[in-house]
Amino acid sequence: MSAVHRRPLLAAALLISSLVALAGAPASAKQTSITGSLTTSTADAAWSEYVTLTATLTVPTGTPKPTGPVEFRSGSSPVGTAELASGVARLRTKTLDVGTHQVTASYGGAPVAGPVPVTVYTAQTTTTLVSRKPEVLSGTAWFQATVAPDAPATTAPTGSVAFTVDGAPAATVPLASGIATWRPRLDDGLHIIRAIFQGTDRHDPSTSGPLLQDIGPPGLPGTIDQSNPTQDDVTYARVTGQTFTAGVTGLLDQVSFTLGQETTVAIAIHAVDGEGQPTGPPLGSKAATTLDGPVLAPLDLPAPVQSGRQYALVLTTTSGLWGVSTDVYAGGHLWAGGQSWYPIPDQDLRFATYVRPAPTPASTITSSAAATVWSEYVNLTASWTIPVGSPKPTGTVRFLAGAVEVGTAPLSNGTARLRTKALPAGTQTVTATYDGDGTYPAGPVGGSTTISVAPATTTTTLVSRRAEVLSGPAWFQATVAPVDPATKAPTGTVEFYLDGYPIPEANLFLSGGIASWRPRLSDGPHTVTASYVGSDESQTSASAPVAQHIGTPPPASALDQSNTGSTIWRTSNPGFAMAQTFTVGATGMLDRVTLEFPRAGQSYTLLVGEFAFGAPMGFIIDQSGATGSGPTTIELSTPVPVEAGQTFYISVEGRFSSLDIGLTEDTYTGGTALAFDPWTGTWETMADQDMAFTTYVRPT
Repeated sequence: MSAVHRRPLLAAALLISSLVALAGAPASAKQTSITGSLTTSTADAAWSEYVTLTATLTVPTGTPKPTGPVEFRSGSSPVGTAELASGVARLRTKTLDVGTHQVTASYGGAPVAGPVPVTVYTAQTTTTLVSRKPEVLSGTAWFQATVAPDAPATTAPTGSVAFTVDGAPAATVPLASGIATWRPRLDDGLHIIRAIFQGTDRHDPSTSGPLLQDIGPPGLPGTIDQSNPTQDDVTYARVTGQTFTAGVTGLLDQVSFTLGQETTVAIAIHAVDGEGQPTGPPLGSKAATTLDGPVLAPLDLPAPVQSGRQYALVLTTTSGLWGVSTDVYAGGHLWAGGQSWYPIPDQDLRFATYVRPAPTPASTITSSAAATVWSEYVNLTASWTIPVGSPKPTGTVRFLAGAVEVGTAPLSNGTARLRTKALPAGTQTVTATYDGDGTYPAGPVGGSTTISVAPATTTTTLVSRRAEVLSGPAWFQATVAPVDPATKAPTGTVEFYLDGYPIPEANLFLSGGIASWRPRLSDGPHTVTASYVGSDESQTSASAPVAQHIGTPPPASALDQSNTGSTIWRTSNPGFAMAQTFTVGATGMLDRVTLEFPRAGQSYTLLVGEFAFGAPMGFIIDQSGATGSGPTTIELSTPVPVEAGQTFYISVEGRFSSLDIGLTEDTYTGGTALAFDPWTGTWETMADQDMAFTTYVRPT
């Protein structure tokens, strides 16, 4: 190809490369000629609402439109990217978190537009509650709460839902995909259930409407209780309250009245104040419903009423065409108004109320344990089985063991619970009585429960409050304590023993579980113990002995004979013993011996006895123990009386296995090391070796 033909091709290639460079991520000076604008579909959004960010890039006339990605950011945090099409990039996103964002757009790493403010608020929510088992004769109920974001938010809330039963907190359940399911066992009767979404950093809280749930067999149908059936005229009051006196105790679940035209009506049952005006929150209600003519309306939430008490039927509408009668109802008055009530004289609403009577409930008493110990806590429960729709009893229950009252408890939701430790020891028959309320009469709770209460186990500890008594009285304190699960300090007396003998005048009463004895004792060593004699409620126990020295204490023991510093270790097999003889230097009580062992934890038997005629002659002290590591001082359980010039021996053997003991080649001149052979029954001298040992004598 000639040069003439090559130049046009080269020029075309340069043009294409320049356009490609412009369309990509330009780094040349031409990039600075790109300008842009940024817009948002909304400046205020709910969390998880879709927001559209639009970046428009402009280049000089005749220059190709840029292509490639545009990056959107909130401050320094990426929001997302979108591809350019005809110079425009649009990003639809719901990733912006709660708060105010300054959104920018960049192209090829260089900012081209923004910042544009976008404020994201927490999303509003709606909580709905349904019963998956509207009829529950036995077993568990089943409630499902659904928490949904209000439009334009789109993401299901997280967090948890709190369920309440009759206004009291009952359970907290985490949400899964916006749904919380709760399957409780509830007492028989009528219950009001609510679900409360507690909110998160991104979602506002919300509460469901009340849900009425019957548990157990269905209640009796409502029967007419109070009425004023005639109609002479209509009244136009938009909020009307007709007071009435309930004739029976039960659940008011239906009302009837007459409308002059089709209208939307909300119904509520209220208590009344001292002047007879409706007051307080509704006891029962029906949501606003479009009705016409004679109406028999079942309430969404029935109202518990008591015989002889006055209530008000409150009707609210926009038109207020109610059927009224000039045959004034003697059991109440007609009111109008709402926030401020005023009487309507010489007229009463044409109305009727229907009540399901409350039958006598069954009751029973139970205990948390059939057998216990004195002063252990026991839970006593008195409960009532209430037919559906009947009000639950209130007031106080008294619990008795035989004829002795052990405590009282208030009724809550038909149950009284008493936690007590006041049951006497013995076999107790526990009963309960109910004080009654305005609905139910006082009387005994059904049945009884038998509890075997055993005397509590005890421990007795004894301490000397004056460890050193040179003169004056000693002071001993005995503490008698109950053993878990008993909780009360025992009563009764403690006997003190001196040197193994009971002291008649030292039979002392406990006070708060403590008895103190302050005797004058003779000089010398003594041993004191304390014995709790027990009672109907608590078992006997005795203390460990306490050593008490009276007068000037004896002198401490001092080093008498020694050959210290092990140079070798010798092993004695089981049944073989090693011994060391020594000549006592001072008259007194030998009370300590130090030997050397290579390691801790070996089991030994130690003998100390007289040495005569060249052989050990029996033993005075025999005790066992475990070795330490290195020099180990062994306190003799019974000190050995010794005289200066006498020769004694120390013998050591392994109790269950071989025993290693320290020897020294520095032969001890005051004695001899011996080895015992059980096969021959003889002691043999260990030449040029002696045990590493030390003896201590306390002068008398």
